[in-house]
Amino acid sequence: MTLMIHEWWDESPFPQGIPGAPHKCANWDKLTTWFQDNSFDIFKPGMMRHPVTGLEPPWGVALKGEDPSKVH
Repeated sequence: MTLMIHEWWDESPFPQGIPGAPHKCANWDKLTTWFQDNSFDIFKPGMMRHPVTGLEPPWGVALKGEDPSKVH
């Protein structure tokens, strides 16, 4: 399980991870239970939309300059 904060950039169709975001130690047993009860598939159609454009990320499509074998 990985907890990573993301934000949308206007110039990107994908949310971007924020490495080094502030964090603190947690009760992992409690978090694991919460994650199991509240998880969802972000790749499910319609699950995620850009907050400005309203478009879904083009999952499985290589963006300009990306290695097609490593698409989102």
